[in-house]
Amino acid sequence: PDHHQVGLCGAPPLGSPHGLLCLANNSCIATTFDSMHDRFMRLYSRRAMLHHYTQYTDGGSAAIFDEASESLVSLADSYRQMQRGAAPSGPEMERLVPMF
Repeated sequence: PDHHQVGLCGAPPLGSPHGLLCLANNSCIATTFDSMHDRFMRLYSRRAMLHHYTQYTDGGSAAIFDEASESLVSLADSYRQMQRGAAPSGPEMERLVPMF
């Protein structure tokens, strides 16, 4: 329960120069999400590169980044719950419960 693998694919999807494959069949990915969130928050707190997204994209808003940050934290929390063996909560997780 403490490993995940990320690798470059030799055959990218049609029309794309590169492909990325991430296989994770466990809950250790939560620490990777936490690390990613910490790095993101360090940059976001300084507003680093934010002007590229707000100025040059259609309808770009800084609120999108706040929402993405909350989603990433929620995702990491869901994986931590699975690691502890607790049943995940929330309507989006109900579909994962076996029906037998």
